[in-house]
Amino acid sequence: KNVLRGYVKQTPLDREFFVIERNSIVDAEELLGDHINLTATALLLGLPKERVCELVIGGLLPEASLGRRGQIRMFSRKEVAAFIKRLTAGRREPSEDEENLITATQILKNYLATEKEFCSFVLATIEQQFQPIYAFPLKHGFSTLAFNRQQLLTWRTAYRATVQPDFFTINE
Repeated sequence: KNVLRGYVKQTPLDREFFVIERNSIVDAEELLGDHINLTATALLLGLPKERVCELVIGGLLPEASLGRRGQIRMFSRKEVAAFIKRLTAGRREPSEDEENLITATQILKNYLATEKEFCSFVLATIEQQFQPIYAFPLKHGFSTLAFNRQQLLTWRTAYRATVQPDFFTINE
């Protein structure tokens, strides 16, 4: 969508055919390789598009530079895969006695106030300050993980003590 550009041409016998501009084929070749759009990136990461944009702004996920195709946000499939690998590197299987778990989706919706807090949480997960628990094998990326609720609340309290408390979560 919005990659191939062209026009319809009509023959003297009233037959129509499509003419595609050569430059748009070059643009399409760029997109067929390693690059995926924002929607596909969000799906692979298991995050909303807004959160993917926050990762880009926070410098945790690089955006692909495609020259003149700047109006479409594109990401390298390899970079996204490497990011997921770093994010889930310390994960473990849940033990049977673990009850106090909180899903990554719940954390995103209810526990993190700002994009800076979200990026700090992701960075803490990558640096293995938390040990994510692989709990949902049918989901993708970040949404496959769960965390210990007490660890999260302890981290959040410590993080908020170091920054200006200008924002609150919806629950707060």
